[in-house]
Amino acid sequence: MDKFLNIPEQDLVVNVTSITQIGSAGLSTTSSTAFDNVSVGDIVHEATTNKYYLVSGLIDGNQLNITALDGGAVPILASKECFIHSATTSKSQLVSCAGIGLIEQASTSTVTITFDDAAASDVVTITHVPLGSGSEAMRDAIQNEVISALQTSWTSVSNSVALPKQVIGVSIG
Repeated sequence: MDKFLNIPEQDLVVNVTSITQIGSAGLSTTSSTAFDNVSVGDIVHEATTNKYYLVSGLIDGNQLNITALDGGAVPILASKECFIHSATTSKSQLVSCAGIGLIEQASTSTVTITFDDAAASDVVTITHVPLGSGSEAMRDAIQNEVISALQTSWTSVSNSVALPKQVIGVSIG
């Protein structure tokens, strides 16, 4: 019987593509209601250069104060694309534990799981809030969760996991 990791993936709150610079805000947009559902503590992923931030304050519906997590520049400049993920709400993503060949910390913000018959679609990428350079804490945690799942009774098909950093994306390909 297959075993699965039940990985919590933080919900996407807003995708911001129309970034402008307004005053001293760390992130601003021309839409006056773009940030209405954003909360302090939410995760900002600036996808153009792959930098991460935390929302440290709400100025209004189109301006946020942010704090860099991994050396990103503040403010985020125009022409960048940002995804803001909730710090408090998530959905579950099931990832198979069957046939894993390699679990690897591919970067400070991604872990890849490669399956034995490694065709291009047999790699799962887990994107998370970044770790410090050289850390493999997420890889280690996922690896330990796989081992734990495989050691459970056959009636326990899905195991909820606790990871050291928040996951903002799970993709296959």
